Amino acid sequence: MGPCAVDWTQLAGPHLRKAASHQLLSSTTARQPHHAVPHVGPSPVRNLSLSSGGSPASLHASWAAGSGQRDGYQLTLYHSDSQTMVRNASVPPNTTAFLFDGLAAGSEYALKVSTLAGAGQASTSSHQWTAPSIPAQLRLSPSSSTSLSATWVGAGGAAWLHLVLRNLHTQTVTKTLSAKRGLTSYSFQHLQPGTQYWLGLSAVAGPYAVEGPNATAWTYPLSPTNVTLSSAEEQSSLQAHWSTPAGQRDFYLVTLREEEVGAPTRNISVGGDNGHVTFHGLSPGKQYSVQVTAVAGPYRASARSAAAWTQPLPPSALSLSSHGSPSSLRASWEEAMGEGYMLALSPTEHPVKNSSVLRGATNVTYEGLRPGTLYTFEVSTVAGPYTSTPRRITNWTYPLPLEQLTLSNQGCSTSLQAAWRAAPAGSTGYTGTLWESRSQERVRNVSVGNNWTNVTFEDLVPGRQYTLEMAAMAGPYRSSVRSATDWTYPLAPSGVTLTNTRRPLGLSAFWDKAAGDVDQFHLQLYSKSHPAQRNISVGPNIHNFTFLGLSPGVQYFLKVSVLAGPYRSSSHFATEWTYPLSLTNVSVQPGRRPQELHVSWVESGGGREHLVQLSVAESLSVIRNVSVPRGVTHLDLEGLVPGSRYRVEIISQAGPHRISSQTAIGYTVPLPPLSLSTSPVGAAWALAVHWETPPGQRDGYLLSVLEEGSSSPARNLELGKDSTNVTLTQLTPGVCYLVGIWAVAGAFRSSPRNTTGCTVPAAPTNLSLTNPGSSSELHTWWNKPLGRRDHYRVVLHSLTQGRDRVQTLSQDAQNISWTHLEAGSRFAVQVIAVKGSLEASSANITQWTYPLAPANLTLGSPSASALRASWAAVGRGAESYEAELYDAASGRRVGHVVLAGGARSHIFHSLNPGTRYSVAVRAAAGPYHASTPNLTHCTRPLPPTAVRLLSTGHPDRLSASWGAAAGGHDGYMLTLYHAMLGTTAATASAGRDTHNVTFMGLAPGYEYSLEVSATAGPYRTAAPNVSGWTPPLPPTAVRLLSTGHPDRLSASWGAAAGGHDGYMLTLYHAMLGTTAATASAGRDTHNVTFTGLAPGSKYSLEVASIAGSYQTPAGNVSNWTYPLAPRNVYMTNQGYPNRLSVSWRAEPQGHDGYRLLLYHSGSGVLAASTSVGKGISKFTFSGLDPGHKYLLEVVSVAGPYAASAGNI
Repeated sequence: MGPCAVDWTQLAGPHLRKAASHQLLSSTTARQPHHAVPHVGPSPVRNLSLSSGGSPASLHASWAAGSGQRDGYQLTLYHSDSQTMVRNASVPPNTTAFLFDGLAAGSEYALKVSTLAGAGQASTSSHQWTAPSIPAQLRLSPSSSTSLSATWVGAGGAAWLHLVLRNLHTQTVTKTLSAKRGLTSYSFQHLQPGTQYWLGLSAVAGPYAVEGPNATAWTYPLSPTNVTLSSAEEQSSLQAHWSTPAGQRDFYLVTLREEEVGAPTRNISVGGDNGHVTFHGLSPGKQYSVQVTAVAGPYRASARSAAAWTQPLPPSALSLSSHGSPSSLRASWEEAMGEGYMLALSPTEHPVKNSSVLRGATNVTYEGLRPGTLYTFEVSTVAGPYTSTPRRITNWTYPLPLEQLTLSNQGCSTSLQAAWRAAPAGSTGYTGTLWESRSQERVRNVSVGNNWTNVTFEDLVPGRQYTLEMAAMAGPYRSSVRSATDWTYPLAPSGVTLTNTRRPLGLSAFWDKAAGDVDQFHLQLYSKSHPAQRNISVGPNIHNFTFLGLSPGVQYFLKVSVLAGPYRSSSHFATEWTYPLSLTNVSVQPGRRPQELHVSWVESGGGREHLVQLSVAESLSVIRNVSVPRGVTHLDLEGLVPGSRYRVEIISQAGPHRISSQTAIGYTVPLPPLSLSTSPVGAAWALAVHWETPPGQRDGYLLSVLEEGSSSPARNLELGKDSTNVTLTQLTPGVCYLVGIWAVAGAFRSSPRNTTGCTVPAAPTNLSLTNPGSSSELHTWWNKPLGRRDHYRVVLHSLTQGRDRVQTLSQDAQNISWTHLEAGSRFAVQVIAVKGSLEASSANITQWTYPLAPANLTLGSPSASALRASWAAVGRGAESYEAELYDAASGRRVGHVVLAGGARSHIFHSLNPGTRYSVAVRAAAGPYHASTPNLTHCTRPLPPTAVRLLSTGHPDRLSASWGAAAGGHDGYMLTLYHAMLGTTAATASAGRDTHNVTFMGLAPGYEYSLEVSATAGPYRTAAPNVSGWTPPLPPTAVRLLSTGHPDRLSASWGAAAGGHDGYMLTLYHAMLGTTAATASAGRDTHNVTFTGLAPGSKYSLEVASIAGSYQTPAGNVSNWTYPLAPRNVYMTNQGYPNRLSVSWRAEPQGHDGYRLLLYHSGSGVLAASTSVGKGISKFTFSGLDPGHKYLLEVVSVAGPYAASAGNI
């Protein structure tokens, strides 16, 4: 160090250190000894500068080169505070600038630049500060109601920190402070409580000063003191008072709580200088407490009052009712708020009953009261020290009913007397109503004092039932009703008569009704000759009656009585006779001989005697009159003509009346015919019958023909009375008949005449001689001819060999088989019916025996266009074979081939696919062929084409369709499989012309596989399988719910019935109709939450079940997201005494509009409200009260939801 060096560590401040550094660099570099020799060394640089450019971590050095030679420059940088070298750099001679980085912020540095030339050097120096760095994370928070604590980080980047604390309430600087490097906190004391302060911080380094962060904070407010709550002058009002503490506050928040529920009832904000507030419109009879909170910024300090009551109101809807009880009253009222009630019940002549009940009771019942008494009830509400004015009401207890009520006619037909015993307790009188019991019409009303015990009702209707209802009265109430009933006496009927109706067993009664009512008429009919009597009751409107079923020919007596209730009145007697009955069952029968008649009858009673009259039926003239006494029931008449018709009538008499019986007709028996004989009539299968006429009369003949040995009924013929012969035709051939004949007169026959005759047998018909397909047998058949025969004789004649074979068969035979015949021979046959000595022969029939036919014919289809026939030869075979092919549907022959005797099979080609063919193979021998039976078979079918399986839109149906299979086929067979399970779901068959089938009753939402086959005979040819899905059923109970978030909606649904793969959810913007979001869910998922939605917007949700390519949606549901609360709400009066202007930040989306609510700050009463559209961002309330403070609430509205910005 040179002689002029200074010890700079002894300097105290930055300015002194700056001077020392500058002097150090100057003395060591610029000051050189002066010699009087030429200057040959390097020159120092010129215009050296060092600047930070506002950077806290770098310095930029620049200079101009000095004169003379130089080899380069040496740059040395020192930290001024620590006097340490931080950089030493050598640069080329043409360099004129250099950047030092990575330096400490807010520090002073000294730079020495030396010009080097050989061994010499020349130096110059400069110094400069780096820019300070700003401290970060400035925090200002209250420590108490009078202090604030400030903290920050990053204080090492500045030489000095300047702090300024400002009172925002008074807008004055409270305190300033300068702190050295490294200070990170400071506490401000002795501040005002509840006041907002602003703290500013700046960093200083050398010539640089940088404004740093700032912070605001409130000191804690002080709680209000002496908080009280007391009753105000106004009804249902309470007034809160408190003492204002020291310091400041933004406002007071006054909260009124209802003590019973503990929840805030009113929240009112008042200015910080207020000391009271009045709550209006409170519920009467409730206990409240108030909490007063001083609010300063985010901080609060509260104090609470004791409880106070509002004055109660008296109960309303007061009622006092007895509910029909004579000894109790029930008082009830609507509940009034308070602690309880004071009750009083006072009758006029008894002391007051006082009581009290707690809150919640709204009724009380008083028992043991006096019936029929007027009571007064009072009730008051009690709340704390207050009692409301009483409410009063009066009412009566019900009276007791009267006792032993009776109603009696006392033998009178126009009056009734009522009597009773007085009620046992209080009443004001009695009231009664007399009713007609049947019509329920009111007859009389009566009201009497409480000292009456009977009353008489006059001018009533005779025979009528009356009911009396009476009750005791007390005030407006009637006791329960007591009733009694009775009838007035009825009047007897008049004009009673009894007349004969000319009915054998009937009499008619007639009478007139007297005045008054009648319940019924009672009729008593009796006879002196019979102990039994008739008692009949008829209705009151009937004035005649006919007695039936009486004894004929008897004198009867009648009495008619009137009935009314339990009472009756009777008329005088009337009498009359019944007619006698005509005799019944009059019968006229033939007597023991053809010349006699026997007459009989049944005695019916009531008659005195009978007269029997006989006449010839045709002339009607009486030929006999026979009188018989009563009790005789038959008579024989003799000397009459056989086979004649007679008429009989019997007359009966009883009292003054006579009656005839029905006329009876009778016949005498005729005599039988004579000399009966029969004879056959040729081959006409008829018999001729002959007889002779007997003496006497007859109506005709009856001829009977009965087949001998048969159980069938006989054949009867009616013949005229003059006939003597008849030919019986249409008889059975070869049968013997029994023939009988009678003479007939009326229903009577003579004794029979009988004989027997037989008919010729009939020849067999429809004779046939057939070969059954065997080369050694022939069968003879014939139809059984009509009638009977003894047996058949059958003759078979060989035309080839000339021999006969004869067989005798029974009468019922109809065929015979001839065996062991020669193959290929010709025969003739004849059948003869034989009956005794008579025969009937058939015509001759000829026939050949057959050659042997091929055996074991089989058919098969090797392809869709070919059919193969195979067979086996029998015995030695045949000379040749013929194979014929027929179309089975049309019967048309489509193929014929003649084959050699050694052929055993043949294939028919070029046939139609799926077509049914018939094949026969014949063996030929002589003129006949022995053919196999036709055998039917099909060619193989071709498969159907274009098979499709489609949904019809129904969840349980699939429609199958296909193109017709080429060629022929019988129809189609469809098999539907469960694609997942592989099991058969359904089968169906379809006709050949059907090309579609709909499967129903399928499970919704499943995949099915379909196989369609063409069928022809035993063959089936299937097309490739196709598959399809049934549409799923829609989900159920779809809901879209708001979760309370402005950007979310929650979707839920019930599981879709049937099958499904999953669900597809589509959320639409309800107004735009565009898709807002989509989501898919598995089959077992039933809820999805959509996020990231626009607040305050309406969305519509569609949930669809998915099965395969099908989707089935449920009906759309919609809902709104919650709107965002308004922001930047501001309210000012703009200098107007009766206006307040409101503004807020209007969002373009997320709501339908805004609702503005303006409240009185002191009372919390709503002063004004309005709604504005979504594009509006300001509104002015006018017509307000000057000098009043108001609270404002701005609410965003979207659909049913709203979001509030909070009160200001």
